[in-house]
Order: sequence, then structure tokens, then C-alpha cells
Amino acid sequence: MKTIKKVTLLLRRGRDRVYVAELVEMVRGQPDRYLVNYSYGWAESEFTEGTRTEKPVDLETAERLFDSLVLARKNQGYIDQDDNIPWRAETPTGPSSMATQAPDPRGSRLLYLLERAGSMEDSAAARLVWRIGQVRLTTALPLLLELRHQAGPLTMRVLAYALYRCRGDRAADLMPALQAMRAMPDPVAADQARIAEAWLNPPDIVARELRTRLPDRVAAALAEPQDIGVERILGYLASGDAVEHQKTLLDLFMLSKAAPGMRSILLGVLRAVPLKPQLFRAVRRIFKAAEALDDAEVFGCLSRRFDDVPGTYQSKNNYYGYYPAARRKLIENQANENSKLAWSKATRTYFRRRVWRQLRRLGALNDPAYVPMAAACLAEVPADARTDQLDHDNRYTVHKILHGAGTRLQDASTLNWSLLSRADRVATAREEPYANLWDDALEVVLPLLAHSPSQMIQGFAARILLDSPDYCADLAVDLIASLLGHEGQAHAFALKLARDRLVGSADHVRLLIPALLASGQSEATTLAQTVLTHRPDLMTDDSTFAATVLLCVKTETRDWLDEFWTKHATDAALPDLMEQVVAQAARRNWPAETVTDDKRHMRLCVDLLASHFPIAVQQMSGDQLTVLAASSAIPAKLLAILLAAERPDGIARFDPANLADDPDPDIQVAGAVLLAKAAPEQLYQRLEAVLQFLQSPFEGTRDAAVTAVGRLAEFDPGAATRLATEIATILFRKEQEHGVRDSAVLAAQMPAIMTQFVAQGPDQIWKMLRAKAEPARRIGSQALQQIKPDAFSLRKIARIGTNDQQIARRWAVSALEHRLADITAKPQQIFALLDGEWQDSRDAAYDLVRNQLNPGEWQPETIVALCDCTTKPAQVFGREMLGRAFSGENAPLFLQRLSEHPSASFRLTIARLIREHAAGDLDKLRQVKPAILTILSRVFSSRAAKRQTLAFLHEEIASGEPAALEIIGDLLDRLSATCSIHDRAALLELIVQLKSKSPDLIPSAQIVLPELRSGGLA
Repeated sequence: MKTIKKVTLLLRRGRDRVYVAELVEMVRGQPDRYLVNYSYGWAESEFTEGTRTEKPVDLETAERLFDSLVLARKNQGYIDQDDNIPWRAETPTGPSSMATQAPDPRGSRLLYLLERAGSMEDSAAARLVWRIGQVRLTTALPLLLELRHQAGPLTMRVLAYALYRCRGDRAADLMPALQAMRAMPDPVAADQARIAEAWLNPPDIVARELRTRLPDRVAAALAEPQDIGVERILGYLASGDAVEHQKTLLDLFMLSKAAPGMRSILLGVLRAVPLKPQLFRAVRRIFKAAEALDDAEVFGCLSRRFDDVPGTYQSKNNYYGYYPAARRKLIENQANENSKLAWSKATRTYFRRRVWRQLRRLGALNDPAYVPMAAACLAEVPADARTDQLDHDNRYTVHKILHGAGTRLQDASTLNWSLLSRADRVATAREEPYANLWDDALEVVLPLLAHSPSQMIQGFAARILLDSPDYCADLAVDLIASLLGHEGQAHAFALKLARDRLVGSADHVRLLIPALLASGQSEATTLAQTVLTHRPDLMTDDSTFAATVLLCVKTETRDWLDEFWTKHATDAALPDLMEQVVAQAARRNWPAETVTDDKRHMRLCVDLLASHFPIAVQQMSGDQLTVLAASSAIPAKLLAILLAAERPDGIARFDPANLADDPDPDIQVAGAVLLAKAAPEQLYQRLEAVLQFLQSPFEGTRDAAVTAVGRLAEFDPGAATRLATEIATILFRKEQEHGVRDSAVLAAQMPAIMTQFVAQGPDQIWKMLRAKAEPARRIGSQALQQIKPDAFSLRKIARIGTNDQQIARRWAVSALEHRLADITAKPQQIFALLDGEWQDSRDAAYDLVRNQLNPGEWQPETIVALCDCTTKPAQVFGREMLGRAFSGENAPLFLQRLSEHPSASFRLTIARLIREHAAGDLDKLRQVKPAILTILSRVFSSRAAKRQTLAFLHEEIASGEPAALEIIGDLLDRLSATCSIHDRAALLELIVQLKSKSPDLIPSAQIVLPELRSGGLA
């Protein structure tokens, strides 16, 4: 057996792993005589052997298999042991030149190894350089600068960050090296050099360079508000060139350092960017940069992302490495822009562990950067995370920071947490590791208490701060006051400090009492009320303090303050109270997120001022209200309008038309109240504003406007006429805002306005009764009660009786009872009432017709009009009257007018009357001929009436009267050509019967006997 090719490959991982591939020839003279064998194992240990060819193959196949085997191993990181490794150099000889400069033995050891890094494997050298960067070994900077000339690719990827962390006061020495490293072919190393350089350069230079490099869409998005900018950048990253998107994300990261205003947009993008293959590479580089550069905000943001986003796929650890086809498939899948193979479950586990590993190393080094980095992770905890929900909590790093030194929790293999003892849920001591670092950075802990949405994190921060009483004693009173406005642990912490401070100086009392009252918390308000009860002079002798308390009144404290001022307002010496209220409201910072609560406070404040200090409100300068109303803050403007409403000259300080156009509902309501309280003569001058407020989309504004309408209408009849006209227009118009017409109805029901509606006459009321808008019909019905019955015709009164408003129907019935003489002369004019849809008016009308009129004396036209009603009760009554009035002299009229009645019941009645009226009478038969023709000509209807009519014709034909046969023959001749197929058989039967009596009739119809076939019966 002869060896044709042999390659020895090494994989350096502490111990060298060896892989040997051989191509051997078995027997000469045969084409298929080659084998490909391999062996592998740890260096200096027994190897495992195997073969790629169970049977001998030809040379070409063997060489192909041999090359693929070697290539697959090299893709896994194996190298040829005979290759020259460019970053490997000879071990330096002679004494160490740098190790003696290290400040401690650990530093000396690192410097000693760094001098020999050129002879190390690339991965080992990279770990060493990263470690040196972690300990910030500034004495290693010269060696690091020299190492870049012989460093391997892995080392170059961490060298830039190590240079940055070890720079000390020699940042200028790094710039040439970083600029040279930016031109390296490895994009990862080049990007890290670029990031480190951006952190060292002046911000204006970096920002100017980066802004010109950003895509136009991204640069435009940065000028938008935060939410819109983040959404547009994410839209840009969702499609297009993924490689360019990597550069864009890195540029945004660097720009956020140079332009801090961009930091919130960057964090918003990092919280939502999809972890797709190409984008995740940029996210991973940004995370590594945040680690190396101590960028706490980005580090904390990504730590939460790693905890929250589950892995998108699961794969076996070595599957893609040992199978080349599977690895090619992996690469192809990752190139797809919709691939999910960037963020696996294993990747997520690695990064979750790495976050805590970085913090643990900082803490072990006693590095002050530990606290801001850990605090940034805690600041990302959402509001729904609570201490009593530790079971199955996936916030691995957070619980390491909070409880890593405690004994209550155990770290599960899944990186979730569980309680060792379910009964012991409360910590008895501080459990955070590196507590000394937290105690030395209390200025970082305080923002956690003030801004974290999680009560768990607030409680953690409060415990640390309370363990430093000297620091808490030095906290500013205004800071404690601001914390009292929070909820939960932050409020409890501030309340504890406030109790201690209230026993101090009066200045502390005057700063804390308003904050305690403004918090609305029961313990805080009780504390403030207790202090004021024992020292009422704090408010009764100090206008500034009293104004501050009044401006922060809440629903929870309003009743107590009302009682307090009821006792002490007469003894108070507050000459400039209103000036202080206005001044404080004008200069106060009104947050937009609390504007709803602040407006409610302003209403309560004015209520207290108007109740207990009415003279001060009346005597305050009107110019102060004008200045306060010009404020851009809505609560301050609302306060000015509400105070003006309590003054007789308040309306002169504001233009109601402008207030009616204000988009804020509370401002509109206050403007309407101000207008409603004005004197009537002032209202008359602002009639247009009253109408404008009446059509406001806000209910409170409309209610105040209704009050103003009532006052103005009672004051001036001319104004009442104008108001009635405009209100009628609102009632008729299609409603634009919900509730506007309801408010118009309330205004129209005012006695003075209703009088104007009545004065406009019956025509206007009739128009309102017939309106499509229900509010107009309602007002018309109410105005109708003041109209006399003679104002309308009988026909209109009957139509009013069909109105949907019950009071209108009652008026119509009452009006008809007063006009019985007119109804007796023309009863058909009230038949619309019999035909109405409302049972109460129909019953009243029937009672009127049956009991107070004499239907037996009605003319035929009246009965026909009754029969033309559409409701079934009216038609039943009509048929009843028709049966009574049907006689020979009026039969032609009834038959002619009612034979085409749409009701089948009526047509059946007509058929019955024809049979009873014309039987055996030639003259009457001629009279009813058109009615018979009408009934029999109907298609698909009047089946019962047709049967009655056909039976009548059978009887007349059977009588054999020649004149009758001639009349019927002419009738059947016309019908035979137009009858429907359903009636054809019955008509043919009549024709046959008629021809048997008189063969000469209906010449167009011939009776043909059926042909007898041979053998048939005669």
C-alpha cells in the first residue's frame, strides 16, 4: 500500500486536536485501487481511524474526496501544521522591559504575557488583549501599539477596544494607529477601529462626518420626532441592501455619542430592529462596543432585548460544522433577507450569560463602571415586573444584579430563576453583589428610584439609599418633594425622608407640605394636614405658601381645605393672595403628561377661592388675568378664564369667539361658563359666540351655552327671535357633532324661545312637525300645544295625528273633537288618521267616527276614500261600510273604483258583490262587465276573486239567455288572447260551454273533435 497524499491538520484549543487525511494506492494495475482514509484525536493520545471509501475508487474520485475532506476540516478551523503563521514570531529573549512597570503582580503577569503574544495562537492572544483592556492596564499601551504589526485577525478584532481602554492620558498616541486600522481588509476590525476613533474625536467633527455618510432616508428621519423617526428608520432597514444596513446601524451608534439628541432614536431602533442575519451582525458589534466603551444605555437596552426575544430556531451544536452540505445550506439561508437563522436559542443563551459575565468581571475588578452598567440593565425592567413573580422569570442578569449574593434564589439551567424556599419570599438582608460599589455610586442609584417604572427596582434603590443616612440627609428638599409625586416605593422613600425633615426648619415645611398634599396619597395628606392643623399660621400668614397649596389641591384634599378655610379665612392676613396665585401659575412648569389632572386642580382651586376669598377675586387686577391668559400652558389659561368668570368684568378680558374655537374642551367649557355668567346686555353683544358655543362638540360647553340662551332670551325679545331662528336651523340641519341637537332642544324648550316658535305661526310649526330630524318634531309638538285647532285644515290635523310624538297625536285628536261639524261635511279628510301607524290615534279616530259621526249617511266617494286606506283595520272598516252602502244606483261607481284595489280581500268582496248584484239582470251585467274584465285580467293574483267571477259566468251561461250569452261571449273573446296560462283552462271550459249554447259566438274560437283512430270506439 502506497501513500499518494497526506495532510496533517491542527486545531488549537488549549490542547491541539489533530486530523490526518491520506490518499493511498492499494494494488497496481487496476483502475479502482485508491482509498481515502483519515484519523483524528487529541495530540499525544490514541487516534480514531476511519475511511471515506469503503470500496476502492478511481484516482479522480479519490482526489475529489480527499480535497473535500481537507476543505471541510479547514472550514471548522483546522490549519495545516506546515503552514507559516504570519502572526507567530520567535519568543523574545532577554529580560522583560515592561513587566516591572505594572502596578501589581497581576498587571506584571499580563505584561509578561503581552511581550510574548506574538508567539501565541491568535485566539489566545485575542483573549489576553481583551483581558488587558478590561483591567485598563495603561502601562500596556506601548506594547499594544507594537502588537498591531504582528497580530492575527482575531486579535485585531479586539485590539482597538483594548487601546481605547488603556489609553490613560495618551489618547493622542492612539489616533495614528486607529486611522491605520480603519483601512484593514477585515470589516469587523475596521469597524471597531472606526468606533474607537469616534469615541476619541471631538463630537462636532464626528457628527459632521457621519451625517454626510448616512442615507438620505435615515438623515431625514433623524429630523422627525422620536416615534416617527424610529418608525421610518425601521422601515428603511426592513428592505434593501443588508450590508449597507449594517453600516447604517453602526453609524447611528457613533452619531448618538457625538450628538446626544440622537441617543433616544438609536435606543428605539435597537429595541425593535429584527434580529435577522445581516442586521444581527451590526447589533452584535454594537453590543461588543458598548461592553468595551462602557456605554451603559446601549448595554442595558440590548441586555433587555436578549432577555425578551426568544430564539427563532434550534440546531445541534456541531451539525453545521461537520456536514459541508448542511453548512452550505446554512450560508444560503442566512443570505436570505427573511432568514431566522441569526438568533438561535443557543445564541440567546450565550448573550444572556455574556451580559452578566461582563458585569461580573467589572465588579470583580472593583471597576466603578459596574454600577452605571448594572443600573442601565435595571432601568430597562418594565413596570409589570414584581418581586412576588420571581418564579419562571427570564430576566437572568437583572436577578443576578439584585440577588446574586443572596441565598433565596437558585440559578436554573434554563437561565430562569426559582425560589429555594417558597415561604421565604422576602430578603432579610441586602442581596446584591459588589454592594461596596453601589454604596460608592449613590448618585447613580437615585435616578433608578426616580425614573424606573418597576416597583421592584424602586425598592432595590430605596434600600441602598436608606442604608446611607448621611447621603439621604443631604438630599435637596425639592428633590424629595418631586419624589413625593411618584407612586409606590419612590413615594414611600420620600415620605420617610419628609417625616424627618418636617421636624426641621420652616423652609422645609413650606416646600414639603404642598408636595404632600399634591401627592394625593392618604399617608402623605394626613401628615400634611396634621402639620397644618397644629400650625395654621403657615397658610394664614403667608400668601406665597397659601397660593402654592391652593394650586396643588386635589379631589382627596379639597374637602379638608374647604373646612380649613371655613375656620381660618376670616382671620387670614393674605393681602396679595391672588397676585401670588397668578404669579405662581404663570411661571410654573406644567408637564404635558399631567395636563388633565392639572386642569382638574385649577377648577378646584377656583372653587375654593370663590367660596372663601370672593373679595380678593373681585379686587384683583384684570391685567393679571390678561397676562395669565396669554400663557401657552393650558392649566394657566384655564385658571385665568375661571377666575374671570367669578368677576363682573371678566367677559371684557376675553374674546368668547376665540375661546369657542379653542381645541381644548375645558377651555371651551370655561369660556361658555364665563359667557353664561355675563350680564344680559353683554350677552346681547356676543350673540354669535353664544350660538357658536351652542354647537360645540363638548357637552359641558353646550350646557353652559343653553343657560346663556335662556338668560338672553328673557332679557331681549329681539334676541329671542334671532335665537329661535338659529336654533330651528340647528334642529333641521343634519347633525355634525353628537349631542348638538339635543342641546338645541334644551335651548328651544326655554319659555322665551318656545314663545317665539309659537309666534312664527302654524306654517313654521307644520314644517317642524314634518321634519326628518326627531328633535325638530319634538319642539314642533311642544309648540303645537299653544296653537288653536282652527289654525290647521282637517287634512293637516289628521296628518299631525300620525306624528311619532305622542303629545302631537293627542293634540290632533282633541282638535278633531272640537271640529265635528267640519268633519261631518268632509269626513274623508281625516281618514289619514285611520290609516296611521300609531294605535292610540287610530283607536281615538275610530271612536270618533263610529260614535260621533253617522257613517250610514256617507256619500259613495267618502266610502271609496275609506276603502283606499292602506292599513288592515281601515280596510276592514271600509269593507263593512261598502257592504252597507252598496246598492243598484251606486254599484257602477263602487265597482269601477274598487275593482283594481290592491288588496286581495277587497277584490274578493267586489267579486261577491258582482255576483249578488248582476245575477239574472242584463243591464247590470253590462254595468259590471269592466269590473269582471279587470278581475280576470290580473296575473298571478286574485285567485279567490277569479273563482267567484268564473262561477258567476258559468251560472249566467247555463241560464241560456241569448243577450247574456252575447255579453259573456264578447268578454271571453277579449280574455282568450290575454289570459295567463294559469287561467287558460278555466276560460277554455267557459268557451266550450258557451259554444255549446251558441256556436256562432266567439268566431275566432273553433271546437275541433279529436280524430278517431281505426279500431277505436265511435
